[in-house]
Amino acid sequence: MIYEKLSPTKKRFLNLLGIYSDDDFPKGFYDVIKSTKDVITESEKFCVDDYRKCCCKKEHLDFSRLVGTDHDRYAGKSWIEAFSDLDRGDKNIELFFRNPNYYLNESENDVDMGVIEKDNEFYIYSRCGGGNNRLIMMKLFYLAQSRNGALYFSPLVRVRVVPTKSTADNIFYCMFPDGGFTDSGLEVIKSDNGVREEKYDVLEGFSGPIILENVNGPEILKKLSNIDKRNMKR
Repeated sequence: MIYEKLSPTKKRFLNLLGIYSDDDFPKGFYDVIKSTKDVITESEKFCVDDYRKCCCKKEHLDFSRLVGTDHDRYAGKSWIEAFSDLDRGDKNIELFFRNPNYYLNESENDVDMGVIEKDNEFYIYSRCGGGNNRLIMMKLFYLAQSRNGALYFSPLVRVRVVPTKSTADNIFYCMFPDGGFTDSGLEVIKSDNGVREEKYDVLEGFSGPIILENVNGPEILKKLSNIDKRNMKR
C-alpha cells in the first residue's frame, strides 16, 4: 500500500484530487518514469547540456507528453512512487496550497522549470531548470484531473530540443575527432536559438573567428572536410 505510507501533507494533496486510497489511483499513476540515459546518446547529451548547441524555447508544457527525467532518484519508478519519495515534496505542496496559480495558470511568465524534448516527448532535465518535485506533483494532478475531465493546465517551462542524432554526432566529432573530450580547436554554436531548424556556426577556438556560418547540422563535417587547417581525423 502506498497511500497509507504518505505524509499527511501528501495525503492532503491527493485528497484534493479525490484520492483517499490506493484503489482511487488512476492507471497512469503506475506508468514508469523513463530515464534520459536510455533515450539520448553521449553526443546528444553533450549538445543538449549546452544551450548554445540546441534549440531553446519556452513552451506551455503538455503533461501527456511528460514521460521521464534525468534524476536517478526518480527514473525507473512509477509516478506515484516518485511522488512518495520526493525530497522536498511537502514543502512544494504547501507552496501549492498557498499559490496554486503559480503552477496552474496560463501565464506567459515561465515558472523556472525545465525539460528537454526528444522524439516529441518531454523529460525533466536539470541543466535547463529541472523541477522534479513540482513537475512530478503536477503530473499526478494532471493524471487525476484528466481522468475526470475537470481541468487542463500547462505551465510555461524552458525547453531544449535534442538535436537529431546525425547532427549531434557531427558536432561531437567535429569538436572531438579522437572520440574523447580532446579539443580540436573548433567550437560549434547554434546559429539561431529559438528556431527549430538545425543551423550552426563553426568557430575557430572559443570566441572566433567564424569559419562556417549557418551550416545545417548534417552538413557540418562535409563542409569542414574541405578545410585543411584542422588536425582532425578523417
